[in-house]
Amino acid sequence: MTVLESAIDTAAAGFAANAAAMGALVSELRGVVDKIRQGGGEAARARHVSRGKLLPRDRIRALIDPVSPFLVTPKMEGAPALVQGLVMAREELLLLVLTWSAMIGVAVAHHLATAEAALWCAVLLTQSLPYLAAVTVAVIAAFPASVRQPRALTANAGALLAAGD
Repeated sequence: MTVLESAIDTAAAGFAANAAAMGALVSELRGVVDKIRQGGGEAARARHVSRGKLLPRDRIRALIDPVSPFLVTPKMEGAPALVQGLVMAREELLLLVLTWSAMIGVAVAHHLATAEAALWCAVLLTQSLPYLAAVTVAVIAAFPASVRQPRALTANAGALLAAGD
């Protein structure tokens, strides 16, 4: 490894003055950082705590707890499965509706009379397919597992299939 040699004269008066100025700036910065860590003035902190609220840093410390498990809160727990699925993919649903609306607008305005209008409709339909897939998957995922999975065979049906009947 190459050793870089310094041409700085640490015994020079300019170096000492620069070091002292830098030390003063670092001390000032540390004072500002300490004041920021306190979270405002003492009166503001006391008023905040007197209202029964956590200070912002305490609130963040309470949220970021490496010991507590991550809990998933269900969205719209009481809503029907179809509504839950559509809410999960609401942005995709919006883009799907907008893309299909544009496609229908082009088709109605131009009566698909030109190849260009038909091509635009085909392009818009193709662009909408990922959004349609996302909405479909979200709706399917929202339905309960008992509706999505095939029912298990009963013991008699399993025996009949094993026997070849």
